[in-house]
Amino acid sequence: MFQAYDQHGNLITIYQESISKIEKLKNESLFYCPACKEVLLIRYGQKVTPHFAHFPTSTCEIKQRGESNYHATGKWLLYRWLQGQGYDVAVEPYLQEIKQRPDLLLNHNNKRAAIEFQCASIPMKEVLKRTQGYHQEGVFPLWILGRNQLKRKRKQVLQLEQFHKAMIYSFQNQYCMYFFDVNAQSMIMTQQLLGSSSGTTFAVFKDFPIKTTPFSRLFNPSHGSLHPFYSVWEKKVYQFRTLYKPQAGSVERQWRQLIYLHGFHFTLIPSVCYIPVKSQLFCSEAPYVWQTRFLLEYYMPKAIGEVITFPHKFLNSSVNDKAGISLYEEYLFQLNHLGYVRRSVNGQWVKKKEIVFHNHVEEAVKEDRKVLIRLKHNNLLDQQEFYDQSRID
Repeated sequence: MFQAYDQHGNLITIYQESISKIEKLKNESLFYCPACKEVLLIRYGQKVTPHFAHFPTSTCEIKQRGESNYHATGKWLLYRWLQGQGYDVAVEPYLQEIKQRPDLLLNHNNKRAAIEFQCASIPMKEVLKRTQGYHQEGVFPLWILGRNQLKRKRKQVLQLEQFHKAMIYSFQNQYCMYFFDVNAQSMIMTQQLLGSSSGTTFAVFKDFPIKTTPFSRLFNPSHGSLHPFYSVWEKKVYQFRTLYKPQAGSVERQWRQLIYLHGFHFTLIPSVCYIPVKSQLFCSEAPYVWQTRFLLEYYMPKAIGEVITFPHKFLNSSVNDKAGISLYEEYLFQLNHLGYVRRSVNGQWVKKKEIVFHNHVEEAVKEDRKVLIRLKHNNLLDQQEFYDQSRID
């Protein structure tokens, strides 16, 4: 750690001090951990950034976490990056009110941001706990993951673990995440995040060298001309209709059974049962599962002209989005642009035309292509109206 209290209760920051000043501090003062109050060592050298350290026998929680050289170097690079842009930034300050120590704390225009550089996998509940603690103190939490946490399956596909989903942000009408490559000294932004299943997330990857990138650039992700989801959507749906999966999980089996009970085959679901919805990113069910259930339970029983009533299926939202996300609202907004529903002046959804199951695979594949063309034409995934109106305050 870079900060500790001396015997007079003064908070001392060591990483910017000269060797002569550090040696004087080491000989004249005792230093204590802000968290556990144990006596600390001072470590420094030609290849070691000056810092305070616990004794080997310490049981302090902070000491037990440990810190890799990769993490320490990355934290120092981020500090110098922000300081070089004129920001008021501190390394490892201890926030007594919530008993948390962010890697960096930035003060700007009477606002504070806690920057957590996360290089190791941790439980999702720990991420949520720290995030809630910062929100409680009016501090904006900014999670930046190490490059070692970036698992890229293909050019535009990102593999996310569960705890990663608690580090997703919403800026400029899209979801995004941040990774820092310490060796390349480059920030990697994953933009336009969109989940198509529990294990597949589409993304646009952008690399920004920190030497030439302002901090504010992180909050202004760019937009592509067409979302990468569209390029593989038709192939995924075709495989779903033509490749049988004999070993389906319990949720999939229950879903298939539901369709059988309604007199249909699961490979012939309507083409609008596998369309992109932004908040799919936070949903554990495959899109064709919950979209089919929605149609069977709430849409198809209604006559044309009737109001569609349904319970809201709320999901966890991004770190900086406090409004609840209603998955069904987002889906209906898509159906609205495809001409199946309309929204009344009082915000209710009214059925405009029927959605039916297909009779055979050839018919289904043909309709899938038509839906894809309409989705591309509307380019719904980049519409601000779509993003804003699908949230419930």
